Amino acid sequence: MSTFRALIPLLASFGLLLVANGLFGTVISIRTKSEAFPETVIGVVLAAYFLGLLLSSFYASRLVASFGHIRAFAAFASIASSAALAHLLWVDPVFWGSLRFISGFCMGGMIIVTEGWINDRATNKNRGTILALYMITTYGSAGFGQLIMLLDSPTGFKLFLIVSILYSFALLPILTTQSKTPTPSSPHRPNIRKLYQVSPVGMIGSFVVGMVNSIYYALAPIYAISLGLNSNQTAIFIGLGIASGMLLQFPLGKLSDHIDRRWVLVFSGVMTAIVSSFLVFTEGQSLAWLYFLAICYGSVGFSMNAICVAHTNDLAPAHERTQTSSGLLMFYGIGAVIGPIMTSFFMQKNNQLVFGVIAIVTLVFAAYAFLRIIIRPRKGTHKRRFVAFTFQSPARKLVFSKRHYDTNINENTAENTAESIAENTKENTHDVDNAYRADEAPKSEGSPNEGAPNEESPNEKPKDVSHADTEDDDKDDDSNDNDNDNGNGNNAKTENEAPPNAKTD
Repeated sequence: MSTFRALIPLLASFGLLLVANGLFGTVISIRTKSEAFPETVIGVVLAAYFLGLLLSSFYASRLVASFGHIRAFAAFASIASSAALAHLLWVDPVFWGSLRFISGFCMGGMIIVTEGWINDRATNKNRGTILALYMITTYGSAGFGQLIMLLDSPTGFKLFLIVSILYSFALLPILTTQSKTPTPSSPHRPNIRKLYQVSPVGMIGSFVVGMVNSIYYALAPIYAISLGLNSNQTAIFIGLGIASGMLLQFPLGKLSDHIDRRWVLVFSGVMTAIVSSFLVFTEGQSLAWLYFLAICYGSVGFSMNAICVAHTNDLAPAHERTQTSSGLLMFYGIGAVIGPIMTSFFMQKNNQLVFGVIAIVTLVFAAYAFLRIIIRPRKGTHKRRFVAFTFQSPARKLVFSKRHYDTNINENTAENTAESIAENTKENTHDVDNAYRADEAPKSEGSPNEGAPNEESPNEKPKDVSHADTEDDDKDDDSNDNDNDNGNGNNAKTENEAPPNAKTD
């Protein structure tokens, strides 16, 4: 219970951040449309936020390591609060794009602080519960932020002030906490070639998820406005889509634990494409039908990311998981930057093509995943237990990779300790065996029990047996060490990893 109490201030601060950030993203999207920015310019301005998120994953962690978690969090929140107000000074696409880049970078830094802190406090016993609370905070806060837009129109200035106030209030819980801050970890450079060799579906899936999520967050409000919805109805539409993201996380995740995860990705991709196709042709439909489609879209569209991460980590060797997660981060961020820019060109013809692009992209990905299933079927692959830890921003994957980096350190430490114990046991059993043979020699010369076999005490038998077992174990350890030198040791020894014949999808 003390762990959960220690995380309450952190989750409170992060929840306020997501309320402000979720509200601000929708406000800026609608405001750029009302200011008559061209569609292509709108795409570039809104994509600048995701570019800031991507770069923060590589550079913001250095600031956290230099200044500490609390000071870095305070600095990022203060800059984000100022950037929200600065939009009111000058309505210009270049200026707003620069501010969105700054906001994305600061939000990514605060995400790194939050998730690094959570991961440091979580243990194997409570990690699932803590991540569940974290996910509820994420979706609940982001969805609730949309409802604040009911208070005023995005064309005014009050919502900008509310966003700035929320960013500032988010500092209070974390600045007053007495919890010990964690030690930050350094990111690792990804290896793209190895990532593709391990999981082509996971790598391309992260790219697709980045595109789809960024298109929804940045351009779905403009889609809703083009249908004739007012700002309040648009807020409800976006909020329902985000909040419903938690509905199928666990059901689809548990299903993927029992079947090939790529089949779940095929299902999610096809269903997302179908729902998106309905959203393209919703003009003239009832508002209730539109809200229902938003719930359907969020439940299947936001479930793909966690499955892609789980599928890739099923196949990645333990000593490469950090670079694997960094590679997923990179492709997610690249997709998030490209998505709004590419879609903005189609919006010049019709704003409803926002979901048309999503439908095409997800359907192509589902077809690719199905093709990979046919080419490389997986049988008897060991899987890691699914954890519904979804990433709505590329910065979150970095913390996921840090958790695996710390886990690898613990696994290596345990393995070295086991080898030391085995070596000590071997030396002790050799001593016992030599003493036993020395005692055995005189008895063959004339004692009353000369020809009789030596009776061993119950304590001596296990020693002799353990000696044989230890030698066999040492031989196994030596062979596994040789496998490790060749890069295959982790595949043979790690329980949660795929066997060598199923290392790629």
